Amino acid sequence: RIKNNSNCCGAFWAFDAAKFEMALSNNSPKTSAIYVVGSGWAEESGTTNLDYWYCYTMTHATGTTYKFYVDGELDSTHTLSANPQFTSGTGSFGTNDPTSPSYLNGDIAVVRMYNRALTASEVKQNYDSTKVRFR
Repeated sequence: RIKNNSNCCGAFWAFDAAKFEMALSNNSPKTSAIYVVGSGWAEESGTTNLDYWYCYTMTHATGTTYKFYVDGELDSTHTLSANPQFTSGTGSFGTNDPTSPSYLNGDIAVVRMYNRALTASEVKQNYDSTKVRFR
């Protein structure tokens, strides 16, 4: 839940040279955006409201195709130019850069990382299992 996006990001993962960020875009209306190092930004299609809980999920198996889910439903599919591998290293959440951070003004309730791409039904199952706590 992002409370204010005037200064920063949503959530950020950095593992060695592979970097991935989810944040609110600066466009109007506000939308959620994903960034993969070397690829630039790709945005989901719906409006994102401040101070509202969303369940964002991104899957990436092989190649450069990323699927972006909002609240358990496929929102968009992006083909980005980079294929970072999240295999080792340290990670951070709620900051846009662990070496020179600006912090998320909001809350992150649940973080899950898998060593494989989830299916659409698994993404929906994860969302359904926790949604009652946030509505």
